[in-house]
Amino acid sequence: GGVPNALQVYPWGSPVPGIGMLINQTDVAANRAAGGRLATTVQQYQARYHGRPVFLAGHSGGGGVVVFALESLAYKSGAPVEGAFLLSASLSSSYNLSTALAMSNRGIVNFYNPNDTLMLGQGTGTFGNVDGGMGASCGRTGLATSSPKVFNVNIASLHQGLDDAHSLVVQPRVVKRTTAPWILAPMWPAQWEIARP
Repeated sequence: GGVPNALQVYPWGSPVPGIGMLINQTDVAANRAAGGRLATTVQQYQARYHGRPVFLAGHSGGGGVVVFALESLAYKSGAPVEGAFLLSASLSSSYNLSTALAMSNRGIVNFYNPNDTLMLGQGTGTFGNVDGGMGASCGRTGLATSSPKVFNVNIASLHQGLDDAHSLVVQPRVVKRTTAPWILAPMWPAQWEIARP
């Protein structure tokens, strides 16, 4: 998508095949601890490369981990990141984002898909979101927070053929048309058209 930044993948959660996903979804304490470790990684990067912009992005349960990392940065008196992206996140839509928003200069962009009914409808309806809430996931319904630093973007129109509704947001063609323009924008909200080819 023309983004000149480096990308570091941050693994978190249980690596146990099959049941690991359920463990990751329901172990709130471990999810918050993963966010704390990510915050430490961000602080180390910021100390080594002072002034370089940092954006955080998390898919599914990783969206919750990103929010927990921002909260942990606040508790550790860390420097804010430039922005954060929640990608079909299994975080409660009513989650209190006040602490996380204070640690993101531009805010939080939430890419959500109302068609994500299997993972973020039935799945989180049965097992809950990564924050322990049993309500609607922000990755399916949007964030309920009314803040000028929260940007809800519905990506359902990007669905093609046999696309999986939950992983749609992380497909390269979708990232190029959604996340990349926000990173490249000098300020938020980004001026872009989701329907462009």
